[in-house]
Amino acid sequence: MGWYSRTVHRRLTIGFLGLLVAILVGGLKQLTAADSDTAQRAVERLMATGPDPAPPITSDEEHAGAVAPVLTPRTPLLYHDDTLPATDPREARYLVSEGRIFVLDGVPRVGQVEPMLRIRPVDGGQHIAFIVRSTLTPHGPVLGDGVLEIVFPAPAIFRPSVEVRSAWVSGRSVDATVLPHARRGTVTVQVPVRVADLRGTNGTPRPASVLVEAILELQRYDSVDPIKLTDPEPESIPAPLAELATLSIGSDCRDADEKEKLSRAARAATATAPDSYQQVLAVNSFVSSRLRYLESPIRRWPGQILEEEVGDCDDYSALTVALLRALAIPCRPTRGFLYDFGAVAPHTWVEVALPRTDGGTHWFICDPTLAAAALSEDERESAVQLPSRAHLYPAQPLVAPSGLPAHHVTDILLNTAASGRDEGRAPADLERYMLDVSTGVARAFNGRADALARANLLVRRELPLSPGSSYVIGERTITEGRSTLRTMLESEERIVVELVAVGDGVDLGDEGEREVIEALRASYGQLDWLLFHGLPAHHCLELAYARDPHSDHLQRVRLSFNRYLVQCHLRPILKRMRKQGLWTDQEAGLVENLHRTSGGTNLYYLQELARRRVSESNHVR
Repeated sequence: MGWYSRTVHRRLTIGFLGLLVAILVGGLKQLTAADSDTAQRAVERLMATGPDPAPPITSDEEHAGAVAPVLTPRTPLLYHDDTLPATDPREARYLVSEGRIFVLDGVPRVGQVEPMLRIRPVDGGQHIAFIVRSTLTPHGPVLGDGVLEIVFPAPAIFRPSVEVRSAWVSGRSVDATVLPHARRGTVTVQVPVRVADLRGTNGTPRPASVLVEAILELQRYDSVDPIKLTDPEPESIPAPLAELATLSIGSDCRDADEKEKLSRAARAATATAPDSYQQVLAVNSFVSSRLRYLESPIRRWPGQILEEEVGDCDDYSALTVALLRALAIPCRPTRGFLYDFGAVAPHTWVEVALPRTDGGTHWFICDPTLAAAALSEDERESAVQLPSRAHLYPAQPLVAPSGLPAHHVTDILLNTAASGRDEGRAPADLERYMLDVSTGVARAFNGRADALARANLLVRRELPLSPGSSYVIGERTITEGRSTLRTMLESEERIVVELVAVGDGVDLGDEGEREVIEALRASYGQLDWLLFHGLPAHHCLELAYARDPHSDHLQRVRLSFNRYLVQCHLRPILKRMRKQGLWTDQEAGLVENLHRTSGGTNLYYLQELARRRVSESNHVR
């Protein structure tokens, strides 16, 4: 819980006026200082969420956003990156999407410093208008000119590009440079910053503001008729792809003997394949049918994987890449997340590049791990070029001052959907508009927090002195001295109902406890069928058991509803929890009131904000 406490403490110290620095959404017209109606419409659209009941879920699209913000067409997104020193409590990184606040997507800061924004293959073909607003504050002497770099990771299968419409530094128009990096699948925008921009008239350091208006273009990811693909010629493969088509000692294999063994295996697996595309199919079939899936934390060389014939998605992909590179076919492993109707999990697959007969390169997905679950060869082949929404690519923007001793506070506003090709927007007007929107959104959140406090809906924190701990909605004894039934609101915006053993050595097995366990099972089964038609949906709805590792005594039974279900499907949850006796009328009424007063979203964050505002108000008195 420690990392969560630190993260939430940082987030709360800044306050929502600082937290929601600038949110810009669709439907923009020519921006002017007086266009307050446009700003108000932007705020209304952003906050247009509520506790209205939703119909049963019928597709994964309807709850993809529950996994994390997904960069889909026309969905406004704010990425905030504040790199003040770690000792400064205002440091924060987060995403805001459709009125929902995502802070690090529930991932600790150590090893994962960016909030999680994702792109699915089916969401290609986008022209994403965006605005970057960054404030650079020197923390040392500025000795020379530098640049502010904004890096957009976008998979090569989308052939990403950026068109900069305008850029300013402290109100001065500048020429930004766009650097595509096909090898890494990124696009970088560099904005030049002069020494004079960060120095006052007397030579003392001063902040500089950077504004960029641009469009990120993602080409559509489609399957291509194999007849439109041709074989790569090793001597003519362009430089960025050449190293992806070479089986290298020290990278793909340990030594010359292993390289030769992999090359022989590749030739044997593709002996009857007439062209490169058929070779990809043959390698995919060979790996998926040869290996047996076994979760393993140990990373092994492709030669070892081939010998041992077991492995997980990393191993399937590593062997596939090695065999394709032995055939001089450009490819690379890609790490992201696998999302289907039921679950989300870290995953690795392969991207392959083949030349098109009409020029250019076609990147496509090859997933030997998914192919391993196929029941026929046709199904195995469908794991090549699949235009799947199952694969989620991490797409966190990265911002860094290069050559400048400066901290930065940056907001990247995606899918601004500005109409037309207007030119000549005054940076002062744009900044004022962004301030109007951010102030309006902050006012809406603060208003909801105030409403919670006025309605006496501040819930007791489980650990009073630990920011980030859960809130207790209800707690009652099932068996005196043995077990408690609790309803908690967790920081991931998840509501949890759990039967918990009190003390060590308790096995949840007496009559009252068995009745509660059966009620939890029945509620899970009813809601699973109602909302997901019997398909597993573990990321949204989960029933979990925990046993003591030494005695094997059942210690906890836990039914959880993630933020999507709480936001969109609270009514059937309330009905079934009441019917099963898991919530009293008082507890169900409290959940319903929290939901309604919070506008159906951000229940936990609004509790935090309301508590802080009440504390500040009492301090002022």
